[in-house]
Amino acid sequence: EFKSLPGLAVCSGHAIINLNSAIASLPNVTYWLNASHNLVEMLNSTTFSHLPALLELYLDHNNISHIEPNTFQSLEGLEVLDLSWNQLTAIDPALLANLKRLSVLHLDNNKIATVHPSSFMFQLALRELILSTNKLSSFQEIAIGVKNLSQLTILDLSNNSISAPCVGPSLLSFPFLRNLSLSRNVIHSLDLSNCSFPSLQQLDLSINNMSELEAGPFQATPALTELSLDSNSLKVSELINISLPNLTMLHLSSMHPSLSTNVSVACSVFQSFPSLISLDIKRSKFSNNQLRQLGSCTNLTWLTLSTSQFRYLENKTFETFQNLKYLSMDKCKILKLSSNTWGKGLPLQTLILSRNDIAELDECAFAALKNLSYLDLSKNRLTNLETKSFFGMAALRTLILQYCQITAVTLNTFFYARKMEFLDLSFNSITRIRDYAFSRLLHVKTLLLSGNRILTVQSSAFRNLGSLKYLALDQNFIYKFSESVFKPLKQLITLDLSYNHLFTYNKYDTPTPFQNLHSLVKLDINLSEIQPGKGLTNLHNLWLENSAIPDLPEEIFSGLTSLEELDLSNNYLKNFSQEMFGRLSSLKYLDVSENPLICSCDNARFQNWSISVPNVQIALLDSYYCFGSGLPNRLFADEDLSFCLGNWEMYLFIATTVTILLFLLPSLIYAKLGWTFRYAFYLLRGWGYNQLHPKGRDYQYDAYISCCSHDYKWVIDNILEKLEKQHEPCFRFCFGPRDFAPGQYYIDNVQNGISRSRKTLCLVSRNYLENEWCSLEIQLACSNIYYHGYDPLVVVFKEEIPNYR
Repeated sequence: EFKSLPGLAVCSGHAIINLNSAIASLPNVTYWLNASHNLVEMLNSTTFSHLPALLELYLDHNNISHIEPNTFQSLEGLEVLDLSWNQLTAIDPALLANLKRLSVLHLDNNKIATVHPSSFMFQLALRELILSTNKLSSFQEIAIGVKNLSQLTILDLSNNSISAPCVGPSLLSFPFLRNLSLSRNVIHSLDLSNCSFPSLQQLDLSINNMSELEAGPFQATPALTELSLDSNSLKVSELINISLPNLTMLHLSSMHPSLSTNVSVACSVFQSFPSLISLDIKRSKFSNNQLRQLGSCTNLTWLTLSTSQFRYLENKTFETFQNLKYLSMDKCKILKLSSNTWGKGLPLQTLILSRNDIAELDECAFAALKNLSYLDLSKNRLTNLETKSFFGMAALRTLILQYCQITAVTLNTFFYARKMEFLDLSFNSITRIRDYAFSRLLHVKTLLLSGNRILTVQSSAFRNLGSLKYLALDQNFIYKFSESVFKPLKQLITLDLSYNHLFTYNKYDTPTPFQNLHSLVKLDINLSEIQPGKGLTNLHNLWLENSAIPDLPEEIFSGLTSLEELDLSNNYLKNFSQEMFGRLSSLKYLDVSENPLICSCDNARFQNWSISVPNVQIALLDSYYCFGSGLPNRLFADEDLSFCLGNWEMYLFIATTVTILLFLLPSLIYAKLGWTFRYAFYLLRGWGYNQLHPKGRDYQYDAYISCCSHDYKWVIDNILEKLEKQHEPCFRFCFGPRDFAPGQYYIDNVQNGISRSRKTLCLVSRNYLENEWCSLEIQLACSNIYYHGYDPLVVVFKEEIPNYR
């Protein structure tokens, strides 16, 4: 009950209790295993013993309470281990002893109360340790346990019961730690004087109900660049005179009291951090005037004001932020935007205005933002987009308009934002894609139109979109496309048409709208009568799930020579043809789950193919059930359908036997006695030649070299090179690869070579003795003993040959 791709096995969400039996059939070359979201309670020494190549193992969201110490003994190469969301209470010192390459360990959301000093002794490669949401109370125990981990850079201890991180008697040192999270603990007063974090860059102390800071609390963190104090009962004045020269990012959201109660003090604090450029002050209750004051006293490039209340943004509210490049005002209840809000010369590049109450955009609303490249207006109340709303936005590359109430897009809607590359209009109220609606967007690469109410896509809707690579039209009401609608999309790679009402593309509808998509790699479509069409030679992925398909015609996948992944799950298919899938020469993954398969002779060939095919992974094959009366809970793979193949196999055997006896008997005789006939022929021909030329023979070569192909290089280097070129006097050898006449039969070349050579030099090796041609050459050479009265053989043993050979 698992779904896998080469090297990957996913068996999550199957209510597995006994993991040993569930993964017993996995090959030993499995590299990634996901067994999360099951009911596993324990692991033992044999669970993973057959999977020594595992690199990543995910066991989160189970009920594991007991793990035997040698469970992971065979997983020496494991790099990622996730045991989060289980019932573990402790980590045995021997449990992880053999995982010396482990770099990421998740133990969060368990019931661990203590950490043994030797629990992580051997994990010298560990970079990330997550222990959040446990019952830990002693920071000292953890410090001792990880003190030797020189590679540890991330330590998450959030949502525990730690009250005092740095309590004596000895100094707690974390020389390499870069990221430490102590959020959601019970630290009321921060004192880090007995700790040393020389490399720490990120420290999270949010949601601790912290009310005061001890003197010099951050002297232990000289390299700190990001500090989070969100949701604490801490006055901003507590941060005055704190030395953090490298601090660039400060989180002070949801503070009690709010920062807005004394902006002057807040400015003094921000000015004391010379490197501060990023500020997160969500739910801060700032007014427009206070924002101007904040901009005047800081040098911010990054500002988050989300979940504050700015129903109306006044003129020049952000004019004092001279260097601001990122601004987030998500969920601020903004009703309207004015072109004067931004002032002049604001270098803003990213603007987040999602989840507000904006109903319309004024003309030139963003004209002052000449550098804006990313704009998010999702989840507003926009219905109509006016052409001049995007005036002056030549730098815009990404526009997010999802979950608004937009009803139409026209030729000029994005006239002033023509260089966009990513446009998201999903989940709006668009009912029709008009001709040339996006023709101004010559550079757009991604267009998302999912979840609208689109009924019709006109034939020229995508004209000029030659750069488009990803198009999503899923979850609409489209019932048909014209044959030329996708023709302009020469570079389209992914097309999602799933969850529509398409139903008429079959073999009688030619040409289909997909015929010109030669670059298409991924197609997701729902059709009741389907024929994707020829021309999709580069298509790698085809999803036809949830299409209510009752039957598959034989020619449906013709032309899809590059198809690697095919999903036919959740349809009404009862029978499958082996021949249909056999045409997909590149197929690697097939999912036909959740279909009412019938365990009859119609599926016998498919059953045999699905079980035995070596290069195609059949997803969830062990979970396919037989449908039909009298077949409750019977698995398709276990059903015996061999009787379906018996009769015709017998008839085929008889017919084949008769054919062999009638037509192939001469071939069998020739195969058995062919060499005898040839040998006799050449003996006779040699004898006759000797009778006609009894005396005075002139030889062309001094010797014929008889050797196997494995020794060619040795012959060239040690015989030809030295005896033909370097030796005095020089010899002349007949060497087949060099001297045989092209176009003649090999046996004729051998006969001619031996007869024209004074001697035959046999270079004997183990490979030589197993070569039939070499055996023939010796026999032909030996025939000279009978016909010429002398022994022509010179035998050289290239290597030691046992007597029995």
